[in-house]
Amino acid sequence: MMFKYRLKLGAAAGAVDCYSYLLLMFAITRIEVSVAEPASMLGMIVTVILAHFIFGEKIRKRLLGVVIMIAGAWLLFV
Repeated sequence: MMFKYRLKLGAAAGAVDCYSYLLLMFAITRIEVSVAEPASMLGMIVTVILAHFIFGEKIRKRLLGVVIMIAGAWLLFV
């Protein structure tokens, strides 16, 4: 349905998703998988922020989850 009404936005989202998996594969060759995979989930933070700016979603309730994800990623690298 998204491709029917927002073709450029959908294609851009797909391209970004492919690029993120490519970077994940590069990260796995450089650092441990147990660190690289959870750190790659930080892309969800970008998704929440873009949902606010592009779709006008209210993200106030989701910000606690964002803070927890950032704290967890930081603990992985400590």
